[in-house]
Amino acid sequence: MESEFTVVDKIGNDKVIAFRNKTSVALDASGEKLTFSDFTYSFEEVLSIAKKIKQLKLDRDEIGSTVAAV
Repeated sequence: MESEFTVVDKIGNDKVIAFRNKTSVALDASGEKLTFSDFTYSFEEVLSIAKKIKQLKLDRDEIGSTVAAV
């Protein structure tokens, strides 16, 4: 069973960036390091995570919990 990979639209207090059935990628408490809970990602998923990190660098005040599926 393949689950859908989702990158969040806005980062909430939980600091989650992406998930499948559970959190897959999250920021640490400082917001400077990533925690990966899965070790298998497609190129598209990695590029989606990189795009999110770039967005976070451009807009450090992003808070919320709206989700956009990839």
